[in-house]
Amino acid sequence: MGLFDELGLRILLGLLFSGFAVLIPSSLIQSYLSFPWGIPASLLIALLAYVCAVSSIPLVAVLIAKGASMGAAIVILIAGPATNWSTLLVLSKEFGKRVTLCYALCIALLTVIVAFIASLVLGGA
Repeated sequence: MGLFDELGLRILLGLLFSGFAVLIPSSLIQSYLSFPWGIPASLLIALLAYVCAVSSIPLVAVLIAKGASMGAAIVILIAGPATNWSTLLVLSKEFGKRVTLCYALCIALLTVIVAFIASLVLGGA
């Protein structure tokens, strides 16, 4: 089974999610992705969505324009590409599930810490 066979549907869903982010009402973004609870909420989005470094930038731009906090944006920009399915799949095959789980947990924890610090420095924006 090739990489596309394993990830094709996830890639398509990630691209569709980014494109449809424009249609999400601003009030919904402001409710769920504002400081402080927007940081863990955006971590969930970042872990579940298949985004690469390039595709996360337009997604984050739309979310910020609609009222997401900078901390939530930072989490999606860092954790999304670092924990996308292809990265985790390669890590799992090369180093095992234990290392992959440790990697994902470290990325998630450190990203949330950085996002909270950045949000506090930026005044909770």
